[in-house]
Amino acid sequence: MESYSAPWPESDRPFCREIAHPKKRAFLRALAKTGNVSASAKAAGISRRTHYHWLHDDPDYPAAHTGLCNAHISRYELR
Repeated sequence: MESYSAPWPESDRPFCREIAHPKKRAFLRALAKTGNVSASAKAAGISRRTHYHWLHDDPDYPAAHTGLCNAHISRYELR
């Protein structure tokens, strides 16, 4: 399985400054690359449900998630 511990892509860094938890960062890195919640959860070693709990319970996580999703969509719309 591919590792998602590489540095943040330059375009994704502004969205993730406040995320320190390693599993959250791994999930968001994978999501930035794949755009797929299931694949990203598997790559980060979490369940999909954990991701949705973070969206609900962590005040910084939703903004990082939304920013990465928008950046991911923008990259593919420009192709």
